[in-house]
Amino acid sequence: MQRFVGSEWFTNRILCGIIKAETSLKPIAEMPQKGQRMKKQLLHTYRFVFLCMLIAVVGLCLVAGYSVRVLDQNQVIQQVDTNMEAAKVRLDRDAEASATMMEDLRNEYASKTRVVAMLLEEQKDWSSENETILEELRVVIDADQISVSNETGILIASTDFSSTGKRAYRAFLSHTTDPVFTDVVFTMQNDKPMILAASALGSGKGLIQVQYPAESMLTQSQENDVSAIVADMPFSDMGISAIIDTDTGKYVSHTQVERCGTDSDYDESLFSGKKGKVDLLRQHQRYMIRYQTHENYILLVDIPYREMDNARGMVIKWVFASGLILLLVATLSMRMGYFYLKKKSPELFPKEPSNWAEQQKSKK
Repeated sequence: MQRFVGSEWFTNRILCGIIKAETSLKPIAEMPQKGQRMKKQLLHTYRFVFLCMLIAVVGLCLVAGYSVRVLDQNQVIQQVDTNMEAAKVRLDRDAEASATMMEDLRNEYASKTRVVAMLLEEQKDWSSENETILEELRVVIDADQISVSNETGILIASTDFSSTGKRAYRAFLSHTTDPVFTDVVFTMQNDKPMILAASALGSGKGLIQVQYPAESMLTQSQENDVSAIVADMPFSDMGISAIIDTDTGKYVSHTQVERCGTDSDYDESLFSGKKGKVDLLRQHQRYMIRYQTHENYILLVDIPYREMDNARGMVIKWVFASGLILLLVATLSMRMGYFYLKKKSPELFPKEPSNWAEQQKSKK
C-alpha cells in the first residue's frame, strides 16, 4: 500500500513539473510574435504621421498661394485705381489749362489783329511803297505774315509776295463784306500748326489776315501734353498703361511712346462701365485689364497674371521647403524613438525571431 501510494505521489509530481514548464515557456514562445506586431504598429504609425504631415504641407501651400494671389491682385488694383484717379485730376487740370491758354491766345491775337485793321482801315492805295507799312506792322506785332484782301476775298497786298492774288483763308471768306468782324483760327497746314487771325477793314472793304507763329501755342501744348501722362505717372509698375480717346479710337498716351496716335488694340465694348476688370486670354496667357472711363478717355492697365504671380510662386516655394524640413525633423524624431525603444526593450525586436525561444532556453 505504501509502495502504491509512493509511486502515485511521484507520478503526480512529474506531471505538475511538466505542466509548470509548459506554462512558463508559453509567454517566451509568444515574444517574437509580439515583437513583430509592435514593429508593424510602429511602421503604420510612422506612415500615418508622415502622410498627415505631407497633406498638411500641401494644404498650406495651396492656402498660402491662394491668399498671396488674392492679396497681390487687390494691392495691384488699389495701386492702379489710385494712380488713375491722380491721372484724371491731371487730365482735368490740363484740359482747363489748355482751354485757358487757347482763350488767352485767341484774345491776344484778336486784339493785335484788330489794332492792325484800325491802322490800315483808311489805306486805299496798296502800291509797293505802302506795302512796306505791312512789313513794319508785321515786325511790331511779331507776326509771320500780314495780308490784305478786297471784298471778294482776293489778297491784294501781303508781306509774302507769293501770296498776292490768292484767296483768304476759307473760314474768313464769308466775312469779307462784314463791317465788324474779328476771329482767330488754330489750324494745321502741311502737318504744322498755324494761327490765323482776321479782322474787317470796315464798310465792307475787305479784311486783314494775319498769320502768327505757333511756337507759343506749341510750348503751352507741350506743358499740357496728354501723351506725357503715362510716362510721368504710370498706372502700375507692371504691364502696359495707356489712355485711349474714345472719339478717335487712338492712343493719346501709352507706355510705349511710339504707340501714341496709333489705333487702339482693344474693343471698346469691353469697357461698359465707369470702372472694372476684364480678363483676356492671349497666346495661351491670361491678362488682367483694369480700366476707368473719364469723359472721352479710357484709362487702362494691361497686366499679365504671370507678373503678379511672381510673389505667389516664391511664397509657395518657401512654405513647401519649410514643410519638408518639418517633415524631415518629424521623421528623424520618430526614427530616434524607434531606436530608443529598441535599445530599451531589445527583447521586443529579436534579430532572429525563429530561434529566439531556443536562445532563451540556452541562456537558462
